[in-house]
Amino acid sequence: MKKPARFVTVLTGALVACLVMASASVAAPKTGKATTTKPETYAVVQIGDEAKVVKKSELVTLRKTATEDYKRAVKDYGTAKKEAAKSKDKDKDKTPLEKPVKRKIVDLAKKTFKTEQEAGTWLDNYLQDPKKDDAKSKTDKKAAAQ
Repeated sequence: MKKPARFVTVLTGALVACLVMASASVAAPKTGKATTTKPETYAVVQIGDEAKVVKKSELVTLRKTATEDYKRAVKDYGTAKKEAAKSKDKDKDKTPLEKPVKRKIVDLAKKTFKTEQEAGTWLDNYLQDPKKDDAKSKTDKKAAAQ
């Protein structure tokens, strides 16, 4: 009868030791490599007629808001069109309604930049001569291929 009691005591001791070690590793601060966040990258985009530099992380949000704004504008347009049809006899001098246009978000550089300044410089050069930048990148690709 003493053997099972001794076995339970050893097993209980081992279990307690495991729990202590596990709790110590959870409570102790981690040493070694510190977690580093990735540096923010920037993109050059064209929104409608405007070109600007935005953070890459904001690009998804920007696209969502553009879609939501367009849906809201289409809904308002539909409502206004129905009201105009109802009151067509009353107001013949009203200006016609314009259907909303969806803002397109185009990535001009097709690459990301490490700093906002680099992206701004690229945008300035692109605005001065957009064809020059495209031709330069095509010739660079041909030279690299040879």
